Order: sequence, then structure tokens, then C-alpha cells
Amino acid sequence: MDYLARRVYELVNWHTELYIDSNSLTEITTIVEKLPSVSIDHLGLSKSGFTNLLSLVDKGVRVKATGFGRIDFDAEEAKKVLYKNALNWYLKISV
Repeated sequence: MDYLARRVYELVNWHTELYIDSNSLTEITTIVEKLPSVSIDHLGLSKSGFTNLLSLVDKGVRVKATGFGRIDFDAEEAKKVLYKNALNWYLKISV
């Protein structure tokens, strides 16, 4: 994943799109946080791994607030938390 993600980013400036349950993120966190541009789809799908997802958001990983019928928790609360974390990250890098 690392090589291909970097190569695609270098060639066409595309991000890596992950459709993954947030419970599985712990297995690949060290790879994901080093990639040039990453987006995780459907809010990470599960509440139990949401903390893992937020730790990646704090490092600049984007999350698509889509697929509300595919998640197992309240999407509105998740969107608020993600927005707050993303805003904090943006303010931190902008200073």
C-alpha cells in the first residue's frame, strides 16, 4: 500500500481512499499516518474503532462523512467530533 499510494500521489496527486472498518486501523496505523494523502470512507463504519479514527484525523487523515446507512452509531455526533478534530488540526498547521 505504501509504495502504490506514494506513486499515485506523485504521478497525479491523488489521495489514497480506504474503505475500512475503523477497528482494523490499528493494524495499519503506522503506514496510514505516513502516507501523503489519505481519506477514510463512511466514517470508519464502527463506533468501537472511532477513537482509532480520530487519532488519524489528528494527524491529517480526512474522513468522508458518507454512507450513513452503513455505520453502527449516530452520524450527527460523529460529524461534530470529526469537524472539531479536523478544525483543530487545520488551526495547528496554519499557525
